[in-house]
Amino acid sequence: MLPDPAQSLEQPPHPPISAHMAHWAETRPDHPAIAWRDQSRSYARLFGDARQIAQAIQAAGIGKGQVVAVAGQRRYGTIAAMLGVFLSGGVLLTLASDLPPERQRVMLREADARLLVAVGSRGEGLAFPHAILRVEPESAQVEPQASTPGPLPPLTGDDPAYLFFTSGTTG
Repeated sequence: MLPDPAQSLEQPPHPPISAHMAHWAETRPDHPAIAWRDQSRSYARLFGDARQIAQAIQAAGIGKGQVVAVAGQRRYGTIAAMLGVFLSGGVLLTLASDLPPERQRVMLREADARLLVAVGSRGEGLAFPHAILRVEPESAQVEPQASTPGPLPPLTGDDPAYLFFTSGTTG
């Protein structure tokens, strides 16, 4: 039985992922957060890179609750970009690289995405009408960077975090 939609749900028992990652970056800064093949990135490095991306997102004029699309290769820069969207207060929309460009354009339009974070060479062919940030896949360096980094917004469990599109099928 589904809950009554008129009643408020209880606050989630866990903090937003951004607070969780900040905690790990502070308490275990040198521990590996991401490992693949013969490389790894620490919690401090991941959080620092994500924070830099979050500040670039804010500098692009994105406010809390606005949709930010992330498209790109399966690399470290994509993980840092996704966390950067969370830190900025933006709502994450991921664009799978195997989707046809027309489907990606529909998702961007329907979600009212205000910014595209392109990791690697992604973003071409989408005719995105708003700003595009570029993130280097391996280092997670972002262009353009925020000229005057500011504070990141406080987040709660009531803030939207992500937006998913489904194929519409049930089986």
